[in-house]
Amino acid sequence: MKALTLTLLFGSFLLASLTCIAGSIPTETDWAKGTNWKYEKNFAGFPSAWVYTPNGFSKKVPAKRGAVIHLMGCDQVSFQIAQSAGWPKAAEAYGLVVVVPDVQAPVFPNQRIKQMECINYGGGYPMVTMPTRNSPDHKSIIAAGTKLVSDYPELEIDPNQIYLAGISAGGAVAMEVACMAPDVFSGVALAAAPGIGSNQSTAVMPPSIKTADMLKVCRDYSATAPGKPTMKDQVIALVSDDNSLPAGNITVVDGIVTADKFINQNIWDGDKFAPYPYQKMTADMMATLLGVKKAETGVVLGSGKGIGCAGGEKDRGDSYHECRPKDATPRDWKAYAEYWRDSAGRIRIARIEQDTLRHAWPAGPVSRGDFPGFPDVRWLVEQGYINASTGHFDMKKLGPAPNGMAGALFHSNASIDFPMFVAKLWSENNPKLNTR
Repeated sequence: MKALTLTLLFGSFLLASLTCIAGSIPTETDWAKGTNWKYEKNFAGFPSAWVYTPNGFSKKVPAKRGAVIHLMGCDQVSFQIAQSAGWPKAAEAYGLVVVVPDVQAPVFPNQRIKQMECINYGGGYPMVTMPTRNSPDHKSIIAAGTKLVSDYPELEIDPNQIYLAGISAGGAVAMEVACMAPDVFSGVALAAAPGIGSNQSTAVMPPSIKTADMLKVCRDYSATAPGKPTMKDQVIALVSDDNSLPAGNITVVDGIVTADKFINQNIWDGDKFAPYPYQKMTADMMATLLGVKKAETGVVLGSGKGIGCAGGEKDRGDSYHECRPKDATPRDWKAYAEYWRDSAGRIRIARIEQDTLRHAWPAGPVSRGDFPGFPDVRWLVEQGYINASTGHFDMKKLGPAPNGMAGALFHSNASIDFPMFVAKLWSENNPKLNTR
């Protein structure tokens, strides 16, 4: 009841602001009063960023903290990550400073929702539109990894505990930056992320690249780093739904080329935005780069209740069920992991699957420090963005809507606590911390 009340109050609080803007939902800071979140201008080389500073410190290095830079997905704005991505509990438990930068040089690949911003992960291998370490966002992220240590002594950041995280397009950029600067970043956490080297304009389609292509992209990026360091010391976590949507047949809607299954709003019981095969491809790529072997499969990380189409629990890989979102039913889920370990027994890659997650960042159950992400489903229904009788989006209304209108929907509380999982994973398995 408390969470629902907060959601309703917060929704009405921002309504006046939303009605007068055309580009992006404005940053609202009043919700963060009395918390450890602050919206900072000119922070660590970012023009703006949300920053969470924990009261505690790292479990591994006395009086030092780690840091994670979280990169958002398409149609998200930074305060939504701060509100509802689930970081405060993990940040306090493991002494992590959390930084959520605003996107500097967005691209707009969704022709049906033209104001939907994405962080730019490129035009596809081997095209010349792939980002470089001098692309605006990539350059700032790499620089911030160093500036957090050198320019903010009061944060007490340990240079061996600086990590990246991201969902969807943000996950793809996080992986690119990890390849570009393996000397700076010690680990990555990816949720529902396309593979590096894939084409952002056809993100929902089946992969047109192979694991070998992704491997080459990462190695080429690493070769641009000063001193040409390797990826050997990184710890990687990936999480996704356990199935994705085949793109289907090419069709034209309102003069826009798309895929028929993708635009069918009754097909949603799985990840519609980042094909499932990318998760396996990324894990295989990293296993080669890290020189590690798969050691365990079927490790149960958690269970709970989600929602989905009847029969969807049987789907795996590229399979799907149809139902109106309004008619979805509760069902049980379990999250399973497979681990790759190094010769010292450390987990260096963890790949997780969870049924009913769909295309979302698994924030875990709401805990102290979390807020309802705005706008929530109830507000979107009240304002006519979602049809209450079907659960479908009104695309004519959503199309010209401000960037960020649907961004909070890409966080799930009916899920494992991914921030806590990765914070523990990094703390216990980072080779730079002599954890074994």
